Amino acid sequence: MTISQQLPPSSSGQAPTSEILIEPETVGVSSARLERLRKKFHAYVDEQKLSGVSMLVTRCGKAILHDLYGYQDIENRIPITDDTLFRLYSMTKPLTSLLLIVLFEEGRFLMFDPVADYIPEFKDVKVLKGVENGKVLLETPRRQMMIYDLFAHSSGLGNFHLLPPEVGLQRASVLDVKKTIGEGVRNLAKIPLLFHPGEGFAYGHSHDVLGHLAEIITGDRLDKVMREKLLDPLGMDDTHFIVPAHRIKHLAQVYGMQPGKGLLNVTASVPPSGDYINPEAIMFSGGGGLVSSTADVMKVTHMLLNGGVLNGVELFSPFTVNYMLQDHMPRAVKSMYETYGNTDILFKRVMGGLRMSLFFATVADVQERASLDAKGSFTYGGLANTLSFGDPGTGLAGTLMVQDVSTPLNLRMTNEFKLLCYQAIRCLDRPT
Repeated sequence: MTISQQLPPSSSGQAPTSEILIEPETVGVSSARLERLRKKFHAYVDEQKLSGVSMLVTRCGKAILHDLYGYQDIENRIPITDDTLFRLYSMTKPLTSLLLIVLFEEGRFLMFDPVADYIPEFKDVKVLKGVENGKVLLETPRRQMMIYDLFAHSSGLGNFHLLPPEVGLQRASVLDVKKTIGEGVRNLAKIPLLFHPGEGFAYGHSHDVLGHLAEIITGDRLDKVMREKLLDPLGMDDTHFIVPAHRIKHLAQVYGMQPGKGLLNVTASVPPSGDYINPEAIMFSGGGGLVSSTADVMKVTHMLLNGGVLNGVELFSPFTVNYMLQDHMPRAVKSMYETYGNTDILFKRVMGGLRMSLFFATVADVQERASLDAKGSFTYGGLANTLSFGDPGTGLAGTLMVQDVSTPLNLRMTNEFKLLCYQAIRCLDRPT
């Protein structure tokens, strides 16, 4: 029996918790065109390319599409529901950024503060000059790493695969669920930077350092300060570093397409970014350790589109939100795509035309983007194909939640999601 033959009916006619589903036409969106989005992602599930999908699309804060289809656990035939929790992986990064911006607005630090003022181990960090005859060559940074560099991924702290093997960086030295993130960050300070701070872009462990900075600044664990300063004020009750015991049954499994084998459960083989179901967990990764629900993720997007306010709670000044969502990459770096020297067209669909803001990514170059993404819109996503975007110009927002790590497919899928959201707009003027 195929997945599609086992599927429960789609829950596309019901609004998510705390949302009222309205007719798309009332906010200038075509129902018929929006149906293309549903059909595309239902087909992915029916063709056994995805286990299941949760989608929420809004315009000016009003829900116009809510769709649940497929399974959070194929093997046990547990359907995706509004209660399903998804591993966010890198989607954790923008939430860590928001937490630090809360502390920034409180005057707890300045963007140009040296990281070494808070984490002394970074005082003696070196920059990788090259490798010669198997020997790692190092040089002194031209300037100190600033907290600002961590937000913009211009710190020089790259992912493991970006460093030559001679450096000897092991993932477990930073993200070991048996150690605190503070221990991991101090180990990270022993590793050379990929480039001089402020002179390049490298997606990597900067947000793990930011998460530990939050611990140092507040004197509390990241999970606790995240709850107090960000999650509770936004009403994000389904977002956790440690999944509560009564919610573990709602945690989705992770799947991926394997050559010659089809869609397989790969949860156990994906390196963990957290000890999600261990109540005694001590490692909280600001770069990838959270789980969340579709509705909770959309709360973040709506808050930013509202200028820092959600449901009457003023979390940020609109001036701060505007500052945060601008392009903050070093001017010498043309784009994230070109930084990696990648010529793969699928990779370009994700990275092309994007620049790094202090939140996550912003669309800066529509021509290079080669998609329907609007200039000035923001987007954030994670390893398992979770995605959310918001467009201040049109008021359009969308959240896509799946648990899939099939790289060629998910590089395409995230762009298809935004394309099929934008093409449904029939009136450019923001509805009042």
